[in-house]
Amino acid sequence: MFAMFMIALEFPLPPLKKFAIHRSIVLRIVLLLFQSFLAILFYQGTNAAIWSFIAAMCYTRAQILGETMVVAKENRGKDGGA
Repeated sequence: MFAMFMIALEFPLPPLKKFAIHRSIVLRIVLLLFQSFLAILFYQGTNAAIWSFIAAMCYTRAQILGETMVVAKENRGKDGGA
């Protein structure tokens, strides 16, 4: 379920791109860490857990470096607030 939700966050339908949940990098970090923790509990889920953890660390590094999503700039309201 988490993997399908993460795919929906990465590749949303065009009408859903305007919502702030799509632009949240912090939400992606939390969900990926939770997904990797749950994958560790499965015997054959260690590979998925490792890749989810790596993705979470990459998003964390991007957040620390101050990267923003290009889509976030394009989808702001008229007053500039998201």
